[in-house]
Amino acid sequence: MLQNLKQQLWKHRSYAYFTGFRYLEFGLLSLCFFFVAHRSGPEEYGNAARSFLTITYSAFFVLGVNQLMVKKFAIYEEEWQKSYISTYNLLYNMAFAAVGFGLTLLLIDQEYKYYVACIVALKLVVESFVSLKRVYQEKLQINLIYLTNASLLTALYFGTQGATVHDFFKYWAIGLSLSVLTGVMLTLKYDLWKNLFKVSFYRFVSANLIDFLKNGATLAIISAFTPLIGTSDKYFLSYSSFDKELLGNMQLADNVAAVVAMGLGPVAFIITPILIGKLSKGQLSVKHFYTQGYKVYTLIILGFCGLLLLTSPVLLSLFSDFDQLLFPLAVYLITRSIVAALFMGSVVSMAFSKEYLYLKQILIVVVGYLLLQWGAFLLVDEKHQLFYLLPVAGLVAAVLMHVMIYRSYRVNDVFEKKEVV
Repeated sequence: MLQNLKQQLWKHRSYAYFTGFRYLEFGLLSLCFFFVAHRSGPEEYGNAARSFLTITYSAFFVLGVNQLMVKKFAIYEEEWQKSYISTYNLLYNMAFAAVGFGLTLLLIDQEYKYYVACIVALKLVVESFVSLKRVYQEKLQINLIYLTNASLLTALYFGTQGATVHDFFKYWAIGLSLSVLTGVMLTLKYDLWKNLFKVSFYRFVSANLIDFLKNGATLAIISAFTPLIGTSDKYFLSYSSFDKELLGNMQLADNVAAVVAMGLGPVAFIITPILIGKLSKGQLSVKHFYTQGYKVYTLIILGFCGLLLLTSPVLLSLFSDFDQLLFPLAVYLITRSIVAALFMGSVVSMAFSKEYLYLKQILIVVVGYLLLQWGAFLLVDEKHQLFYLLPVAGLVAAVLMHVMIYRSYRVNDVFEKKEVV
């Protein structure tokens, strides 16, 4: 048994390397996030909440084109199809990077809005390169693209003694510029630009454009609405007269939870194309996939709770000005873990073309949650109570998503399917 375990670990060592380098990236980014919060203070950090959330949601400007490519790669058999969808992906992301830049300037009114707009645009281009490397399973090259940004951002922020949110956004934009350059160099080997001179490429896009847009938009809505459970409370409160120091505590708690929960993503990120293929071809049963997945995520949540208990004195010492940090942090950690587990439902929906069924359940919960937020803000007289009410409501909504998706799959016999519908 021990020998078999060693063989399995050696066989999948590339996933361990990939995850390790992603943690290194997350560690560098977390240092920057924590120090900018410490140096700027709760009020200034709270004022930047809208900018942070705009960056978070910038990926949805492209309407699911990256998720679409992951799905199509698992289905397409011909290499020319894969090449054409890759070229389409790059062009689409670059066009929407320009759109994202303009929209961000309209949404943000702080002095650093141009840096935030650059971050939004550059992130879209970076994610296009990463998606291409993802479907080709070139894990270490994904690490390289991401680490160039994290390393340069960290070096600039600490090397120049950056103290403000303005400094942080400026150096983040510079770091992402290097990531884009790295992505360009690593994707030259695919010769994707030569497709622009082929009539067959434009015929391919023309014949499939409606399908691409419909599928992509559905996947984008799914991806956009899911994070609302963990972030919309802060975006909503940033437009209100809610106490900025409490909002700063909530924003820092969300940033810390995001950094910790980022560790849930690397392996799921890489194996999604593989799982879609195995589920759609009947090589993996949906029931077994769900059973094993829930076991893993339950252990993860328990681990996070234990980690928070052990590290809470250190956190309170590091962020002495953020004296209300622990409660939202505990709730956001659990919520982000539960939301991350929705990856299982998303993979199943793509494998069996059940995105609309999945989306319907997501929308019901999210719309109800947003209405609850709006009603709570109108009806609760003591506004500070929202500090406790809204994060807990998000946690409950995340659990409801799982219940409704799982139930809908059982009712619609998805657990019995063995091939693409």
